[in-house]
Amino acid sequence: MTSPTTIDPLALSLPTYHVIPLWIYCFFITILSFVGNSTVLYSSLRYDSIKLDRISVLLVRNLAAADLIYTGLVVFPILVTYSAGGWVLGDGWCWAMSQLTFIPGTVNTLTVLTITLYRLKILISPFSQISLTSGRVLVGLVWLTSLLGTILSLSYGSASKFSPTAARCNSTIYRDPAGGLVFLVVATGLLIILPVFSITLGNIFIGVIALNRSTSASRTKGIATVSALSGLFIVSWTPLVIFTFFRIRRMAVPSFLDLLAFHCIFLNTAGNPVLYTMTNRRFGEYVRGCAARLLCCRGSRRSQAGESRRRIGLKLTIAASSTTSAPTAPSSTAFAAASSTTSAHTAPSSTAFAAASSTTSAPTAPSSTALAAASC
Repeated sequence: MTSPTTIDPLALSLPTYHVIPLWIYCFFITILSFVGNSTVLYSSLRYDSIKLDRISVLLVRNLAAADLIYTGLVVFPILVTYSAGGWVLGDGWCWAMSQLTFIPGTVNTLTVLTITLYRLKILISPFSQISLTSGRVLVGLVWLTSLLGTILSLSYGSASKFSPTAARCNSTIYRDPAGGLVFLVVATGLLIILPVFSITLGNIFIGVIALNRSTSASRTKGIATVSALSGLFIVSWTPLVIFTFFRIRRMAVPSFLDLLAFHCIFLNTAGNPVLYTMTNRRFGEYVRGCAARLLCCRGSRRSQAGESRRRIGLKLTIAASSTTSAPTAPSSTAFAAASSTTSAHTAPSSTAFAAASSTTSAPTAPSSTALAAASC
């Protein structure tokens, strides 16, 4: 008589040919999201690398922060789960993953919606401005609104349970007959589905208005950034929205397709920094410069040497510009020579005129070495 087989509730129940491509996908998403969004925050805060207006830059930073939190709460634990073949991160991380995931996900959705509406407002009324304080208050309201999903989940006493077919911890709010319906309507319908449709319509209006008006280069750049962000958001979230409709109508959905729809959201977290590199010239130059230094330089000594060259080149450039800007006063000997020449009625030769004009009028350009050192 054989004993019954014990199934580990924390072990994955996915075939290997599903786990391997999903692991590769989550690995690259994790790297791109952590590196890309950290670069967005650091470069925009220290070097002002994103060339947009202050409100747009504030919203872009907020989006990068939400993507970093989402990657740490969701994408990285799923990557670890695929690597270990089951859930190994403990009950604390499982609770955080199931109950706090709603916050950065909702912040991402509402921030993209806010960016779209703000860009639409600029096109409709270009002379009305929003202060930076109002923008910060708006960001605070976005974060407060994002708490609604977590509050609803906890208010119905939901628990956190690992799903072997989804490779993640989920809240049991979906299984509550009353709480699940309220959560789907409020957290999913109002905070995800409605913003997706609003972002789509907003970008249609932005495109129509931009085609009918002659916009400046800066506004065109802002429109391109917003359109790219919104397009990636729509592509990333549409599969999950479709499967949410199926779930609301109690239709059977294959578990693997549901898993793929959930993984499509990860594209939004890792793709935003790539879009900034493509649509924003200043940020693209910063990223390419950092990549070139990482590939070409040799450790901290090379970085310190580059910093020294940068400072020396900057000093040389300043010195050269100050030298060229200060006119050279003719000496008393030159005045005496000029007066004696005039009194003798001797016309100066064309060679002398050419030499004098070239000496006094031609500015001394800084050397290419100084400019190259300054650009490093």
